[in-house]
Parts: sequence; structure tokens; C-alpha cells
Amino acid sequence: MRKLVYILLAAVLTVSLAVISAQAAGGAQLTITTDKAEVHPGDTVTFTFAVSNPAKSPVAGLQYTVDLPTGLTYKSHELLCEKYFGAANYNAAAANLFVTNTATLEGMTEAAWQVMTITCDVARDITLGTKTISLSEVSFYGGVDLTDIPYTPGTASVKVTHTDEQHVWDAEHSKVTKEAGCAEQGERTYTCAVDGCGKTKTETIEALGHDYKVSETNATCTKPGVSTYTCSRCGDSYTETGKALGHSYGEWVTDQEATCTEPGSRHRDCVNDCCTVADETAREEGWRQTEAIPVIPHEKGEVASHTEATCTEEGITTYQCAMCGEVISDWTETEPALGHAKPEDESLIETVKEATCTETGEVKYICTRCGEEQTEEVPALGHAWDEGKVTKEPTAAEKGVRTFTCTRCGETKTETIPAKGSSGGGTGSGSGQSGAPKTGDETPLTLYAGLLALSLAGLGLVLGWKKRTEK
Repeated sequence: MRKLVYILLAAVLTVSLAVISAQAAGGAQLTITTDKAEVHPGDTVTFTFAVSNPAKSPVAGLQYTVDLPTGLTYKSHELLCEKYFGAANYNAAAANLFVTNTATLEGMTEAAWQVMTITCDVARDITLGTKTISLSEVSFYGGVDLTDIPYTPGTASVKVTHTDEQHVWDAEHSKVTKEAGCAEQGERTYTCAVDGCGKTKTETIEALGHDYKVSETNATCTKPGVSTYTCSRCGDSYTETGKALGHSYGEWVTDQEATCTEPGSRHRDCVNDCCTVADETAREEGWRQTEAIPVIPHEKGEVASHTEATCTEEGITTYQCAMCGEVISDWTETEPALGHAKPEDESLIETVKEATCTETGEVKYICTRCGEEQTEEVPALGHAWDEGKVTKEPTAAEKGVRTFTCTRCGETKTETIPAKGSSGGGTGSGSGQSGAPKTGDETPLTLYAGLLALSLAGLGLVLGWKKRTEK
């Protein structure tokens, strides 16, 4: 049981490649090789021992101790050729293996004989780096004095590394190798905390971003506000421009009242701070607005003048403005001229010329309003046609003729009577001319009858007036 404990404690070292040569008795050699050139914590490594004696040195026996470095833990060993190596004992306390040869080496040839293997575990907490395995307490026996054999102890090295997953990265073993800026990334370099590793890695430090401090220039009525942002770390800056406030005007103040004839004026001032400073020249442009007050309308007042209408002149009334007294033409009122007034007494109306059927007459009288003599035209009376009489009877093939005679002047006109075989109406003519009146017009009979009645009525009025004037 004690041997087993010794074996487990010694299996902590990892050996990558070990070559140890021990020259004894003028040519005997002991060589050690490993199955791996590089090992990691947790691996297993096997060493193979081989002996050769090409010079056939007279060495009857050989014994030595294999010293294992810390970190390589003994696991097991195997004797491959018990003829030459009869025993191998592991000392856990001393972490070495004592090997004894029990036969002469003289029969060995130049070829190396594999005589033993040692298998070790590589400890997980091994210190990384190059490890050295060596031989100690080498002795020869079989009638040969050790001091007579030229011997130089040999050594062999193995490199112990670990995998990327086995690196230990922590802040204690790191430092900033490039400071991060506002816009540029920095770097932090880590060194593996495992003893002897020395591996490094870098990590990016994110850019800090700008730390802007703002200074404000306030907006005024006409000038926009400006915000200036400056980074407290790197000095980078930029500006943002806002909008001008625009004027904010107060109430209107009347400077001059408007009248009927003259416009007034008024003003209003901006109430913002930039436009209320005591020095008006320092106020911003446009701080005061002015505008005209429109002329107020005239107010219709009393009558300014009045002219009565006459027979020939219209009447005129004018009005003046109640505020300014100006006579306003738009308010002028007119009355139409009265026209002359005939006397109601017809005897005061003198007939200058009698009106006939076709010609106008003329009368004169003294206007009862203005006293001036006036001459007035009397319209023509028009013909007064009788009922007419047939002057040619119609036949089945020919039209007849009806003749009408003016009862005032004797003028005649004719009207065609349709032939008995036709349904057409008759046409009239004047002065015995068949088919049309003397004027050349075709006039319906009813129209002529109406004109006749009007003519008779007019004739009656004229004759009555004449009789009254003759009295």
C-alpha cells in the first residue's frame, strides 16, 4: 500500500521529450524518450528507457535513480526486459524511481534495447514552462570502480503548456495599453495568470463617447438662438441654431385721431427684452410698428343749399358734413323739372294750325307757372275709315274689291275680297288701286276700325275745343 501511495504522488510532472545519455565504462549508454513533444495539464505522458553497449564495456551491473520534476506524477512503470533490469522501485516521498540492473551488459550490441517504461500524469496545477528530468546516484558494479569510469550526468527537457480554455484572464493581470478616446476604441492587454504561461490577449475598450457641455446664446426677436456643444474631454464641438423669437407687439397707441378729411396714425412696440432697452438705438430692427388710421366717413348733416324746380330747370338740394361742414356732392338730391303748365281754361289755348289725318297741328298758350308763351305740337289725327262698300263683286275665279273712305278727308283705300272658290282673305289698297291701300300697307279690317274710332274721338275733342275758343 505504501508503494502505491509513493507511485501516485510522483506522477505530477509532464515530460514532452527527454533524452538522457549516460555513458559508462567507456561506452555503455542509457537513453530516455517520451511519446509526446508537448503536453498540457491533465494529459498522460510515457517515457521509454533503452540501453546499449556498443563498446562492450566490462560492466556487470548498472543502477540509477530517475528524478521526476514537480508536476509529473508517477502513475506506473513496466519492465520490458527483465534479463537486464530486474527491479524498479518508486519512492513517493522523494518523487524518484530507483532502477537496478541484474545482469551483465557485455552481451549488448550497438542496438538499443528497450528495457522499461514509466507513465506519468501531468498535474492540472503544474507550473508551465520547460521541465527537466535527470538521473542521479548512477553506479556501476561487477568489479569496476565507479571512479574509473568517465561519466557525465545527462539531462532532458520537456515543454509544458496548456490549452486556450485553460488560460486564466483576470483584471489583476491586465493593464490598459491604449486609452479609449471619445470616438476611438482603446485596448486592455491581459496576461495569463497561470504561472509560467506568459500568453497575452487584448480586449477592445469601447469608445467613451463625447461628454458635451452646452453653452447657450439666447434667441432675440430677429436673431436665432445658438447652442454650442463642446466635449469636455477632447474639445470637439458643434452648434445648433434655433429660430428667432419674432417680435411680440403690445397694444396699439393712437398718435393722431383720424378725421373726415385727414387719416390718423397709431403705433405699437415689441415687449420682448431685446426691444425694451432704454436706448432706442440699441433695440432690434422692427421694434416699433406704425400704421395709418383710415379717414372716417362723413356724417350727413343739415341742408347746405336748396333750389326749387322750375318748368325747365330741375330742383337741387345739397347737404354738408355734420363734422367738417364740407358739402358732399354724393349727398346732392335733385327734383325733375316741372314742365310748363297749360291753362285749365281751353279758351286760353290758341290753335295755330289744325291737325289733319296725316299732318300735325300746333297750339300756343301762356304757361300758368312761369308766364312764358309756349308752342305745342298737336299729333296728326289719322284717317277715320268708314265701313267700306263692295266696289267689285268676287266671282268663282276672280277676287272682289271693298273700298273704304275717310270720313274726314275723303281719302280711300281698298281691300281684296277673296274669290268665291278660295278661302284666302282680302287685301286692301288706297285711292282706287286694287289689292293694297294707297300707302302700300296691308292692314286687317279690325285695325282700321280701331283707328277710325280713335280718329273720330280726336276729331270730336278738336271741334269742341274750337267751339269753346270761338265763344
